[in-house]
Amino acid sequence: MQAVFKGSPNFDTDRKPIDRIVIHWFGEGTLESANTRFQNKSSQVSAHYGISDSRLWQWVKEENVAYHAGVYSMNQRSIGIEHDATTTKNASEETYQASIKLVAEICKKYNIPADRTHIIKHSEVKATACCGTLDIDRIVREVSLLLTPVQEINDQTKIDLGVHGVMEVQAIKSKLNDMMRDLEDSHKAIDSLSSQLKGFTDKWVQEYKLSTDSGLVQVEIEMARLLPLEDEYEKTIEAIEEIVGHFQDKNSRLTALGAVRQEIKAVSDKLDDCQKKLSTRKILKTITVFGYTFKIYREG
Repeated sequence: MQAVFKGSPNFDTDRKPIDRIVIHWFGEGTLESANTRFQNKSSQVSAHYGISDSRLWQWVKEENVAYHAGVYSMNQRSIGIEHDATTTKNASEETYQASIKLVAEICKKYNIPADRTHIIKHSEVKATACCGTLDIDRIVREVSLLLTPVQEINDQTKIDLGVHGVMEVQAIKSKLNDMMRDLEDSHKAIDSLSSQLKGFTDKWVQEYKLSTDSGLVQVEIEMARLLPLEDEYEKTIEAIEEIVGHFQDKNSRLTALGAVRQEIKAVSDKLDDCQKKLSTRKILKTITVFGYTFKIYREG
């Protein structure tokens, strides 16, 4: 990542092996006001880099010690990076992206692990509000992702599947193919059952003369209503057949059932007529024989 070198008189060359990156924020002011402060020799402060959106400025070369951490021994072993974030302004997305790229380059150059032990806040070196609202954890997380080598995967590559154990890619592919075939078979079975169910429903919708938009629920309701009646019908037919013999077909059954119903109605009508006549006559005597009660009426 190319930086614009601004320079600062506030540095020395007593460098130690670099193994830390210290993250700062402006707190107040801008990249320009930070530049003014770092170029002022009497301020005795500086940083290696400053980021504001896509702008990257450099004040001290990496091989030299910048005065940024407040603890000289940390200055000797670290690179300090200022970010454009203040008490009234959060860092922009551009600032984050520029910082992630710069930190990744520094980690790679000096073999610094991309973790929170080696990439730290200024406040973790000295009591201060710096680096404020800056999300250092996000920076470390995304730097780590950038630096994680991409593993070349082939059929023999082993993948840890947690509770399912470790499997080679080829075995995983084979397992997935088996699962896909099972899934296709399940879909076919479901389609077949759906077709059978539709045929069953359509048949009984027609049989029961239900509306054409009736479904299985309506068919089941109608079945629940009619089945007891059908059982009673079968019992009646069986009783008739015991007397007159077996019927050859459904039509002859219905004819016989109709005749029986007419005969029952005729007997019922005669009984009603007798009851009406008897209701107008006076009872002379009532006698009971073997549990049966007989009433004797006066004639006329």
